[in-house]
Parts: sequence; C-alpha cells; structure tokens
Amino acid sequence: SGGTSLADASPYRAAAALVDDPARTRIVVVSAMQGVTDALIALRDTAQRDEPWQPAFHALRERHRVAADALDPDHRFALRSLIEGEFDSLHGQLESIAANQADAGGLAGGLPGFGEVFSSHLMHAALGGDAASWRRLDARDVLVVHEGEMGMAVDWPQSRARLAQWRA
Repeated sequence: SGGTSLADASPYRAAAALVDDPARTRIVVVSAMQGVTDALIALRDTAQRDEPWQPAFHALRERHRVAADALDPDHRFALRSLIEGEFDSLHGQLESIAANQADAGGLAGGLPGFGEVFSSHLMHAALGGDAASWRRLDARDVLVVHEGEMGMAVDWPQSRARLAQWRA
C-alpha cells in the first residue's frame, strides 16, 4: 500500500482484509503512513540545523500512538509499546544529529526509513500479529546499506544472504 492509502488506522484494517487468505503464502509490503516520510525528512533537516524539532516529533509520535491504540485497543500485541520503543530510538538519533555527533551523518541517511518501520508494526497488528502466523520482517535486520555517491546504497549480495538466513 502506498503512503496516501495509509493515512490512519482504518486503511490498515482494510488492507489486512484484502490479504486474509490463509490458504496462500502472502507477503505484505507497506509504506509509511501518509506524510510521514516528509515529516521525518523535515525533522532530520531541522535537527541538522540545530533548531527545535521536538514539537513536530511529539505530533508525529502522537499520530502513531492514536493509530496503535485503534489497531490494538486491548494491547494484545503490545503495539503501543513497540511504537514507543521505535520513537525512543528515533528521538535518540535526532538528538545525535542535532548535537552533530560523529555518527550523525550515517543516522541522518537512514532516518526517513522509520516511517516504514512504524507502518510495519501497525500492519502486523492489523493482520493479527504472530498469533495469526504472520511474521514481521524488519528491513533493518536484513538490509546492509552504506553511503554512496547519491546517498544510501544497498549491498545486495550481503542483503540477500541475510534475507535467506531470516527465511530459514
């Protein structure tokens, strides 16, 4: 699903219903929620300029909290906790970028990818989580990236090997 089709919790439920066929192997790939990648890029840029990024960060976090609570109202999948953990990590990275720490350049390149991470947690819960035999793949566990001439580049041979390991 594209970002514009995942504006809030409701489209996650609709997308989950579209792939609800236990007779087949299904793979679901999600984008960030609508506007989230742009918001993450703006957060990164604001942090790099050492300007106040916290208000926009808190608004983005709240938007994901609302979606998490709507998709997991009984906390069966600990979705809110998972989202909070990802936002805590994002917060730490933004602080490093704002402080221009040694790893700031590498962190800045990968920061927009958090939108897909958040979205994958939301979709996993909408699909029923592990209880429904859905496994969630976090791209950070398999993709090997490095900085290239035009930004971040994927090391495909290493990434394929890590994906094969995950699938085994």
